[in-house]
Amino acid sequence: MIKLNKDNLIKLLVIIVVLAFVFEGISLYSGYNSSPQGGKEEETAKTYVGGIKTTLTLEFYEPALTVVGNGSMAEIEAICEGLKKDGLAAYYVKPKENMIILNLKRGSDVVAAAARFEGMNASVFARGSFGMPALVNVSIETVGNVETIGRTIKEEVVPLFEAGEEVAGQFDAQITGIAGKPFSIDGAGRISFVPKMVSKVEARVNVAEVVSKAYEFEIEWEKRNADIGELKVEFPSLEYVPLSYIVPKEAITQERQAEIWGKNLSYVSAVSADAISVAPNFTDRAQVEADLTDYAVSFPPSKLRVMAGEGTNFSTAEIENKVGGIFKGNYSAKVYSLLSLEFPNTLSHEGKNYTLKSTTGTAYFEGEYSAGEEIDVLLEMRALGGVVSSVDYVKKR
Repeated sequence: MIKLNKDNLIKLLVIIVVLAFVFEGISLYSGYNSSPQGGKEEETAKTYVGGIKTTLTLEFYEPALTVVGNGSMAEIEAICEGLKKDGLAAYYVKPKENMIILNLKRGSDVVAAAARFEGMNASVFARGSFGMPALVNVSIETVGNVETIGRTIKEEVVPLFEAGEEVAGQFDAQITGIAGKPFSIDGAGRISFVPKMVSKVEARVNVAEVVSKAYEFEIEWEKRNADIGELKVEFPSLEYVPLSYIVPKEAITQERQAEIWGKNLSYVSAVSADAISVAPNFTDRAQVEADLTDYAVSFPPSKLRVMAGEGTNFSTAEIENKVGGIFKGNYSAKVYSLLSLEFPNTLSHEGKNYTLKSTTGTAYFEGEYSAGEEIDVLLEMRALGGVVSSVDYVKKR
């Protein structure tokens, strides 16, 4: 048995304590790099910048307007005074010569107060709070779509939307997270709002001008080769392409195509499933019907179109008589009119009021019209909030 004196015993205890600290440090370091689920390294959070396209909901406006004037501020200040008098505004300050900060009593009055400045040479902004869905996709060029937790964004915008209104928006965002879990949004760029398509809006429009007319005639298949040289001289805008083919009422099978070729018809130049082409100078309809009696075919008419307008005006009766003289028959024109239209300044659709940025447009309608005439129409238009940025389509009701 080894006997230790007091000095050796103290030295041994010191060595044991030092070793204990060393092994504890190793144990702590090892635990920091491993997960409790079995030795896998923890994934490091990553940060990306990508684009978000989503539906935003205006939650509320802060009760203030920023009004930037581009000319005299006297009229703008008069409107501010009027808003104070009417109880919508509390006060306003003028931090710059051409800028006014108008403090309102309620954020719910932002849109109504901003409307007072319409027609002024000024830009009006308000700070809005926009909510996103619970989860949104962020498009990242190098990664693809990353699921991200939505959040509220506050931004200074033109106050076009009412509280609770949904609007499509897109913006860039910085996101951070770990793969396999929803990321979080660290910051967002400026929102670009996408106009909403509003369909089937009833309106009454005024014809400002008949820009031009088109007269369209259907010429029988067997008359398609009449000499139209005289018509071309008199109506330089004339468009006419004779259709030198016949159309089966049912698709022609390859077997039946071979049968037609087997007839050796001198006027047939091509046969396909949906058409039989004939020589341009061949117009004997009765001969075709006799040769192809076992086949149900139709003879498509050719379209002749004459444009009138820009100094080439003429009456419908005049052009009908000319065409009838050339093609030896009575012909009625189908008339189409290109119209310059005036839209109303405001429209109402499904309980919402809209203001049009532009109140003029064009449309192509069948029929004849005159300046000053009113027409009931349906509009397809793009709008941000209550402001219509464009009218894309006009259809007669």
